[in-house]
Amino acid sequence: MIENVAIKNFKSLKSVSCELKSLTLLSGLNSCGKSSLIQALRIYSAAAKGEQCTLKGHGAEKNLITEGAASGASPLIQIGQLTELEFVHLFDPPTPELNLCYLSADRFGPRPYLEIDPTWNNETVIGEFGENVAAFIDHRSGISVPEDVLHSEDSNEGFDEQIYEWLQDIAPGTEIVTKTISENDISCTQINGYRPTNVGYGLSYALPVIAAALGLPETYIFAVENPEAHLHPAGQTAMGRLLAKAAATGLQVIVETHSDHLLNGIRLAIKNGELSNDDAIFHYFSLDDRKHTSVETIHSDSNGKLTDWPKGFFDQGMINLGKLAARGR
Repeated sequence: MIENVAIKNFKSLKSVSCELKSLTLLSGLNSCGKSSLIQALRIYSAAAKGEQCTLKGHGAEKNLITEGAASGASPLIQIGQLTELEFVHLFDPPTPELNLCYLSADRFGPRPYLEIDPTWNNETVIGEFGENVAAFIDHRSGISVPEDVLHSEDSNEGFDEQIYEWLQDIAPGTEIVTKTISENDISCTQINGYRPTNVGYGLSYALPVIAAALGLPETYIFAVENPEAHLHPAGQTAMGRLLAKAAATGLQVIVETHSDHLLNGIRLAIKNGELSNDDAIFHYFSLDDRKHTSVETIHSDSNGKLTDWPKGFFDQGMINLGKLAARGR
């Protein structure tokens, strides 16, 4: 498990250090550096494996250096404990390797079928857009999931059954059937007998998150952006609980979110003893006057109560309610 990530000279991350736990939640206003931290981990992971490490559409290294950085500065990253590793150039092959599964906020919505890369590694790769999710589910059909991630105490431990049970919190009565046609490099899903395009966005967006949380090996880091996308508040809360329970199995979860419901799902899981409060940490990102990222760290006690509540940290609901309760206009 990564216990710390420190980044310098990468986009808005002029100099940022974040402690990581089994579950790390990244929050804050838009364009404050949350996704940039995950992007740095993705570049680091690719470089460590000797793969192409520039991210498609993001430009070359010169496009990613912090505005106002010293002449000749390069993006630097450090993984582990601050006392153990030196900063390394982000695009050089570093050590140690990271087994990283990343799901983008821009993952695929409802589609009649999904193309599979012929070189797909069916052991771990769901794809950043969730494009391999049906094949991933098919490959894991029949396996057992860890006890800590079970939906309830009397649940069946089968992977397929657990996907079904967690889906009920999002859309009761939902049944999903997956099919892989490897000869044509495609896979597809049916939801209650219908094509995904005839059902809606929420289930297609949620399915890769649920599958990863239940099916990734505990040696992996699961980084996911906006797992709450297109979900009802009850489904967002359930997604927070699922990610907390997945973190309790040994899978390291890094989640970027704008959802107070997802946050509260995690807090409820902590209160219910499904994840130790010592295994969760919350970071609030903001920009200073120079447009550089600063990070405030928040912890939870065993009852899910947070140690701090910075201005802007999921407080808009209370602000709006206060305005609605006020007299006059």
